[in-house]
Amino acid sequence: MTNIVAIAGSPSHPSRTYGILEYAAKLLQQQGLNVDIISV
Repeated sequence: MTNIVAIAGSPSHPSRTYGILEYAAKLLQQQGLNVDIISV
């Protein structure tokens, strides 16, 4: 199984970039992939 880690580094939370990461993670999870988002 494939694991994907997405790293969000925007100083504001929630940011548009984080929203895009969440959307991409949702699409990838629908394909059967494991996705974790780390906010730094």
